[in-house]
Amino acid sequence: GVVEGLVYVQNLTARPFTDRDEVVLARFADHAAVAIRNARLYRETSEFAERLRALDEVNRLVSSSLNPDEVLQNIAAATARFFDAPWVSMWVVDEARQRVVRSFVVGARDLADSLPQELALGEGTVGWVAAHREPVYWTDATDPRKCP
Repeated sequence: GVVEGLVYVQNLTARPFTDRDEVVLARFADHAAVAIRNARLYRETSEFAERLRALDEVNRLVSSSLNPDEVLQNIAAATARFFDAPWVSMWVVDEARQRVVRSFVVGARDLADSLPQELALGEGTVGWVAAHREPVYWTDATDPRKCP
């Protein structure tokens, strides 16, 4: 089986542990392991349920308005909450000027203010995504590429 923890019992009496004591201690340890596994499963289930509630909220927000700017702001706000992100920015492609323009920021503006307001198509990760119309799945925070 999988070790979930350790039960340490120090015998301070002159009487040594008996086989019966060992059986009782093993049962206590088994119960503790089940309690630990149940607590872990409960936490994982609660986190999953919270993510489902957040996704449901995004669906509700998307269908709650016909105003595209309001829908995008709602999606950005829900995304920030869902991923516990300090800020989320929305960018819009200006085809005529071949630029990507930051439309708005949800969250800590001071963090986002260090980013440029607009980029050329192909410039940085945001510009690359806009130019290639492909997502970038960035899961490595140590990746040396710059992401404006």
